[in-house]
Amino acid sequence: MKEDKKVSWEDIAWSNMYSIEALMNILEDKGLITKQEVLGELQKLKVEHHKDMN
Repeated sequence: MKEDKKVSWEDIAWSNMYSIEALMNILEDKGLITKQEVLGELQKLKVEHHKDMN
C-alpha cells in the first residue's frame, strides 16, 4: 500500500538550496566557475526579473 507523505515548502526549499550549493561546490572545485561569477549572474537575473514584473 502506498503511503502519501506530506512535505513542507520549507523542506523543499532547504533541499533545493543544498542541491544548488552542492553543484556550485563541484563546479568551483573543478575550476569551471567561481562564486563571484554566480553572484554576478544572480544579480543580472534579479534585474531582468524585476523588469519583467513592471
